Amino acid sequence: MKLHLTFCLTGCLMAGIFLNCGGGKKAAGNLLKTNVVVVLSDSLHETARCDTIALGRLVQGEVVTGEFMLRNAGAGPVVVVSVESSCGCTTVDYPKQPVIPGKMVPFTFRLDTEGFIGQQHKQITIRTAPNYRTCRVVLSADVVQE
Repeated sequence: MKLHLTFCLTGCLMAGIFLNCGGGKKAAGNLLKTNVVVVLSDSLHETARCDTIALGRLVQGEVVTGEFMLRNAGAGPVVVVSVESSCGCTTVDYPKQPVIPGKMVPFTFRLDTEGFIGQQHKQITIRTAPNYRTCRVVLSADVVQE
């Protein structure tokens, strides 16, 4: 039974690796969990807050999927009104329901480095209500040729 389970898990792992590598692009097999927590509070300044996620050195064509958290440190619920990226190479998925005070929600980003070389800075802009506050997260990477 144990041997059968080992073969089954190995087969699933191999299938996952092959399925993730479509279109000639290198896909990250694991979700990159960052330590970045964007904190929204009642005293957030009128200027946009900015956090940076340093992705390090990436090979051109590599696709990185990562996660950061948004925490509501305010007194009332916060609704994410919109999330925009500065480039079509970056997409973001996030929960659409209100974030209640004291709770954290994950934001999952995907950065495709195809066609880019050198230092890259891709911006994710998050707008929230009430009070239509804005915060930004910058994805920073050094993209090199293989």
